[in-house]
Amino acid sequence: MSNALKFTKEGTITLILELISNENNTIKLKFFVNDTGIGLNNDMVNKIFNEFEQADNSTTRNYGGTGLGLTISKRLVELMGGEIWVESTKDKGSQFIFTIELENRENNNLEEKSYLFPLTNQNKLQGKHLLIAEDDQINQLVISGILESIGISVDIVNNGEEALNIFTKGKYDLILMDTHMPIMNGIIASQNIRNIDAHIPILSLSVAVLKEDQEKTKEAGMNGHISKPITKDILIKALLKFIK
Repeated sequence: MSNALKFTKEGTITLILELISNENNTIKLKFFVNDTGIGLNNDMVNKIFNEFEQADNSTTRNYGGTGLGLTISKRLVELMGGEIWVESTKDKGSQFIFTIELENRENNNLEEKSYLFPLTNQNKLQGKHLLIAEDDQINQLVISGILESIGISVDIVNNGEEALNIFTKGKYDLILMDTHMPIMNGIIASQNIRNIDAHIPILSLSVAVLKEDQEKTKEAGMNGHISKPITKDILIKALLKFIK
């Protein structure tokens, strides 16, 4: 859904969920994500699930991303006993399809547990003001939803250039900076912000956890790293650590 939103400027995006079977306490589901976006040529249909593959050399520049999302999705789907594939036509759109098998726990009594920080600790963050630089609309909604639910106000931008521009006009307690964004990535934006302010905490947001990537964020002046997908627990823990 995130990719469909990113690569579809106009038209429609449709999510279809089909129940294939429900027997022996196992549910098998089939998902269809259809869009009318930029689509893929036949060559890329065969390679799109490979690591670091993008549709062409301009994809990262124009849309951001690392080429890891679909690789991770493929591995997760296969671990869940399913398969994933794509059907696509260049300039007309794509249909990503995957199946998974799930345990049917409808009749089980599951004990719910909460591992969230005590409310008193969360209250320490009320009234803080954060800048979020993130090009993915779903991540924007998730992060801002978490922050606003505990009384933090946010400004959201879509790339590093916008982050740099808005930073010079406002006062923030911390910056959440996606490392891979179009126009200007998070590394370059952080370097520029550090030339203006040497003290504001900057936390990188990325699916990349390689040592080389973390070294790049340190060299850019970032204070820490939060891996995607982001959870409320991890996010609050990081904010409590870096916001004075």
